[in-house]
Amino acid sequence: MFTGFIDVPRTGVYTFQTASDDGSRLSIDGEPVIDNDGIHGRRSVSGQLALARGLHRIRLDFLQQEGDAGLTVRYAGPDIEAQPIPSSTLYRSVK
Repeated sequence: MFTGFIDVPRTGVYTFQTASDDGSRLSIDGEPVIDNDGIHGRRSVSGQLALARGLHRIRLDFLQQEGDAGLTVRYAGPDIEAQPIPSSTLYRSVK
């Protein structure tokens, strides 16, 4: 589990995607955005959320049971092409 904050550079609609083997869940400000939970091979699920510019609480859960393991988290938004969420936008505590 990762909990912390994501710094969103612009107000707008953001698309988040997890590709995981096995399960993953993502929430922003307590709002479920992605439910890719369960035991399965690598599968991508995406969700959208309107966010205001600034810091937002983020929580990512990842489950691995057996076999292959993998997790990728991507986002896209205003003037942001789909890409892995840069570590420079993630914080463990409020900056």
